[in-house]
Amino acid sequence: MKVSTVNKKKKLLYLAFLPSDTKYQDRFKLFCQIGKRFDAHYIFIGRFSHKGDKNINIIHLQFSKLGFFYNALKASFMLNRLLKDYPNHEVVIQDTFGYLLPFFIFRIKRKNCLYCSAAYSPASYFIDKISGLNKNLTLLISSREIRSYFLSSIIQKNTPKFVDHFIIQAKKLIPYYQNYSYSGSLKNNYYILQNCYDELFWNQREHYSFKYNPVKIVHAGNLTCSKGTNLLPKITKLAAEKNIKINFKIAGSWFSKKEKQLNEIEINKLNVKSYFDFCGRVTKKKLKEIYSESDLFLFPSIFEGSPRVLLEAAACGIPIIARRLPGIIELDKKEAFFNYINDDDELNSIIDLITHYIESPETFISKARKGAVHIRDNFSTEHIANKYYAFYKKQLDQKTY
Repeated sequence: MKVSTVNKKKKLLYLAFLPSDTKYQDRFKLFCQIGKRFDAHYIFIGRFSHKGDKNINIIHLQFSKLGFFYNALKASFMLNRLLKDYPNHEVVIQDTFGYLLPFFIFRIKRKNCLYCSAAYSPASYFIDKISGLNKNLTLLISSREIRSYFLSSIIQKNTPKFVDHFIIQAKKLIPYYQNYSYSGSLKNNYYILQNCYDELFWNQREHYSFKYNPVKIVHAGNLTCSKGTNLLPKITKLAAEKNIKINFKIAGSWFSKKEKQLNEIEINKLNVKSYFDFCGRVTKKKLKEIYSESDLFLFPSIFEGSPRVLLEAAACGIPIIARRLPGIIELDKKEAFFNYINDDDELNSIIDLITHYIESPETFISKARKGAVHIRDNFSTEHIANKYYAFYKKQLDQKTY
């Protein structure tokens, strides 16, 4: 395996924190890969069941029932003790959810430390205010995940009226985010690095051929109106009115009970229940089977971070229908692999794309196969781990002491 070389003038230490290795298997695998590129590396895990990698130092935090604050405080003490064993190393702290920051932001005394939180971090609320509180600590927060966090928080309050209003407002933001540059560079303490796909999904549909009756469409991930799940009953109804036969297979869990209830009401109201197969949350093995048996992957999300579910569907080689969004367009910069929804008339646009697929399936399948190769070459765990390492190394090299 090719691993980026380390500048031996500076010793680098990587510390990653993860609540669970079972719930976050993909992140655990990525952190292990990133750690191998450093001179020293430890992964702190709250609930640990994996045998792990013999080349990675695993520290089981043994979470207590006393609650989050106790566990975060306990982890911060362990971190500070460990740092004393590496006085001359520059340090990257990868705190998955940003829980540890409040407990050691004032305790970090060394000047060679990056603190990184790249998913739904509480630190994102305060990044601009707290980034200057400790001059020794450079805080890096993923900007897309901050946007996702706040919009997801808002949508939890949904009512039918609010959901419609939310979607309208979110769509107004799309042009702004399309024009905003996310190049992976550091800007105002925010950064973005793409996700990686699980190699389990690679090219499962190499010899797939389309047989119409009906078109089998899969929608997967978190089931919420921000992911476009609320559109599916309307799409199904419109397809039926145009005598286009489609079936949906839905794999994932509902974001909230309220949204599930609203979706059921809409399905019953439009009388399209027979067109849906809700599988619930499934294993990756089962999801791979669903992808391999389906014709299209529909992903009408209205905002995204770096969508793993889309990466894995694309790696399978299934034709993709999605919106032109930040987080998606970076996966397909030349618009050569995915098929894009026209936001001015989204329902008819989706129906038109399904119709085009029926009329010319090989065109869609050919694009999807080329897309699978592109995903394999640019978004493997190893490739993304190298990008993380290079980014962190660059930020440490730019620091002045």
